[in-house]
Amino acid sequence: MVVITSVSESWAAQTSDVSVIVPTSLGGTGLIRCLASLVGQDLPTERFDVVVVQYGPDDGTRAAVADAQAARPGIRLTLLTETVASRSAAKNAGFDASLGELVVFVHDQDRLSRGYLSGVVAKPPAAGRITVPLVIDEVNDRPADLHSEPIRRVLTRAGRQVEVAKAPYLLTTGPGIVFSRTLLLRARFDVDLVLAEDAVLLGRLLSIGPLNCVVPPAVSDVVYRRSRRRGDQSIRVDPGHLLEGPARLAQLPPGEHLNPTRNQLATLASEDLNRYLQLNPDDHSGVIRHRRLRGLETVIDLSTLNRGVARDLAVLYTSVPYVDTSANVAARRISARGRIVDVISNNMTKRLATDPSSEALWAEYLDRRIEVVAHPSDTWWPGVTEFCRKGFSQFSLLEGSKGPYSSVYSRVMHPTSHFLAAWLKLRRPGLTWLAELSDPVRHDVRGNERPSSGSPDPIMMADFRAGLAARGFKSPASESLYLWLETLTYAFADEITFTNENQRAFMLEHFPDRVLAERAERHSLISHHPRPDPSLYSMVESDYDLPADRVNLAYFGVFYATRGLSEVWRALELLDDEGRDRVMLHVFTSKPDELTDELTIAGLIDVVRANPYVGYLEYLNLAANCDVLIVNDAHTIGIHDLNPYLPSKWSDYAGSGSEVWGIVEPGSVLSSRPLTYRSQLDDVEGALSVLKAIISAPHG
Repeated sequence: MVVITSVSESWAAQTSDVSVIVPTSLGGTGLIRCLASLVGQDLPTERFDVVVVQYGPDDGTRAAVADAQAARPGIRLTLLTETVASRSAAKNAGFDASLGELVVFVHDQDRLSRGYLSGVVAKPPAAGRITVPLVIDEVNDRPADLHSEPIRRVLTRAGRQVEVAKAPYLLTTGPGIVFSRTLLLRARFDVDLVLAEDAVLLGRLLSIGPLNCVVPPAVSDVVYRRSRRRGDQSIRVDPGHLLEGPARLAQLPPGEHLNPTRNQLATLASEDLNRYLQLNPDDHSGVIRHRRLRGLETVIDLSTLNRGVARDLAVLYTSVPYVDTSANVAARRISARGRIVDVISNNMTKRLATDPSSEALWAEYLDRRIEVVAHPSDTWWPGVTEFCRKGFSQFSLLEGSKGPYSSVYSRVMHPTSHFLAAWLKLRRPGLTWLAELSDPVRHDVRGNERPSSGSPDPIMMADFRAGLAARGFKSPASESLYLWLETLTYAFADEITFTNENQRAFMLEHFPDRVLAERAERHSLISHHPRPDPSLYSMVESDYDLPADRVNLAYFGVFYATRGLSEVWRALELLDDEGRDRVMLHVFTSKPDELTDELTIAGLIDVVRANPYVGYLEYLNLAANCDVLIVNDAHTIGIHDLNPYLPSKWSDYAGSGSEVWGIVEPGSVLSSRPLTYRSQLDDVEGALSVLKAIISAPHG
């Protein structure tokens, strides 16, 4: 329902050249500025009218309208109250009450240039046409770069008419577009849409027929100033409602005029969502969830949606798409946490291969990724210093552009990540540091302390020592990089994640400072490696041949001195001919040619295939399609009282739906998992029994 609140004079029988419709809800100061830009138009008052439609609390709307009328006597200005709390309903109501042969919608925080209306009236769009203005985004009143690509592309069409389908990039905004009244009579705004109503309206018009647009000459003063204010409070809405507009856009029937423009309209919707999320970043995870539920993965572009939204940071010395287990786990951890992040990482092109498919692990929760170029090193102090200095510089730039961060997450095995995170925590005490520790850090798989080299940076170390002293903790007497890593983590981290209980017990028991070890335990939690999202297992279909007449087993990973498959090789050798004809083990590893040579010598080439690694998403698909997956513990008997390792691939296997054979040490964390089959390390007879059980069991 619409209530006419005020009319500056009666003109029911009059018309005008152009109507400006301003929907407003909690417009506040923005509405005052918007109306001032309308009052200041150089077009004579008798040639235009303004309809303000209030669809929320007053928030000074009446006073702003009254001031605008007083500032320009004779201006034809109507104030309506729309009882349906919807910007779309307000736009429809404003159109119904408008007088102009041309209509332009202006959002209450935006402004029109002084010559806007006179410029469009001088060259009005005819029926079936629209005028597309030059749109300038002003963030906190600072104009955008006038030489940016979107602005330059619009200016290349200045003074010309073009079919929208041939230049869809011209649809850079919904507000500010000038419609002919005849055109708007063909379609209305959907009143239940919260965002993207402009894009859906344009989509409906294009589904009806062709749409031509006119770009004013470059020398004209037809400029729409779109205001984006950081730090303002936005009206919160149900994230499901935010995706309704893009969903309707995707459901519009295909057509020769709409199809070429659909992607650009989807971009408009993505930009609308992005502006909402920049003001309401806590709604991001809900938007992501509904993006999936509504099947909009190809409609709502993540790079647009996420731009500038992150208020949390991740420091990952190595990040995906580099092929690195720790980077992979970190990406899954970020996705599982459900908070969008900016990432500071190191360039590792000289050391690691890349796997583009792994980007899917965290794409939904990634805003900006800053890659510094520091000498890659895990154990060399100068390399740590270089990364920390360059990383802190990038952090300062990010912080300067978007304000303080809420938290910083870092993950080790690569120790450099924690050093930068600790430095950030010291310099920004309000930052919550979430530190994850993978395998035992200071000790290697044989129980020896890891060495380091070079000298630490005196300035950074002075900060660390002062920070420890201020908290009543002692600094390490040595310059061991790994001892310092654990010390800083235990002293400064607000939350310390260990991936298994045995790891935490081992690391804290062997830490020399009992006071810090006790603090670490108080601030710690146990969280196994996160499982991949179920959708990832079918995202890439593998064409690898899995023989239908065999039971297909698979092992994925490097062979280490402490983690091999010797008991499986021997068990396969002991199988009778019938058993060997029924089984095939597929191994995906780093050196398949060497393994093939060894298998040939051992006479196992008929039951084992050696393959190179595949991309992460193909690996997940293979894991889901194999009958049985093999995972094994590291050998630690005689080195540790309890096995402190949990293979990260267990989480991949657990989410695959396939059966899992665990080759375990007594008391290990892996041995306590819900394995389908289990045998012990070095137990050939046990492995042979498992193989026979697998072969005799039914497999689908």
